[in-house]
Amino acid sequence: MATDVRALARIFALVGITAVGITSSFSLGSLVPTASPNHTAPQDTQPTDVEPTQARSGEAQGEAQELKSVTAWLRTQGLNTLKAQASTTMPRIDAAHVSQLDVGRPMNVLAFPNPGATSLRPVPSQYWAAPIRQNTDVIGAMTFLWHQGKGTVVLIEQDEDFGQMLANPPRSSTIVFDPVIVGWFLISGDGRISPLDTAAENVVAGSVSTDVFASVRSEAAAPANRRGLSQQASTGDTSGGDSSVVWRVALVMAGVLILLGGLVWLMRPEDPRDDGA
Repeated sequence: MATDVRALARIFALVGITAVGITSSFSLGSLVPTASPNHTAPQDTQPTDVEPTQARSGEAQGEAQELKSVTAWLRTQGLNTLKAQASTTMPRIDAAHVSQLDVGRPMNVLAFPNPGATSLRPVPSQYWAAPIRQNTDVIGAMTFLWHQGKGTVVLIEQDEDFGQMLANPPRSSTIVFDPVIVGWFLISGDGRISPLDTAAENVVAGSVSTDVFASVRSEAAAPANRRGLSQQASTGDTSGGDSSVVWRVALVMAGVLILLGGLVWLMRPEDPRDDGA
């Protein structure tokens, strides 16, 4: 009788261990990176009918379509927002001249990465900028975020010099937006970083090295000083998923320990005294 009970118990234990193993396998599988909507997973090398020139042409068409959508939003909703906020963001423009405001060609820009990144190398972003004009004169700049087909105005500045730079981008330097400082910077050919607008000038007085800028930016990114914008959408940052990965790893380890413990119990020799009970 004891043998039958013990055999039945082992059957139930084996079923439970199998279930734990399956659950752990699914959890482990969830740790494997999968392709995001903005990233195509590598495929096996196969012959293709699409020539490289055709692929580049498709990318160019996609960029042209996005620029068209961005421009349409900018000249309607973006311009309406500009005029509605002009009294507070552009104090040198009186109410009688607000109707003369217009926007120039938008430009998708690079942005500095999230605080804590190993490099300050600018990364592709969803931030855009456009010069602001009054009649034909460039008098400022608008910064906005373009995400999932929708625009959000981030910054409106009455800064003629910066607006002119957006209207005529330099060839030997790179214009970069910093969501932490909420300001604009210029990276020259030798790697030095200079402020382009008032917000940037409040943090960096002039041209500085990358090390100095990194130190200043780190201080600006401190919780007590932080005035920046979320970069989850702007740069595709996925660091927020680290905690879920930790929990998955813990679940997998627990499943492995239970599985090993169950196998040890199933393989232990039977005690002859149990049969005689």
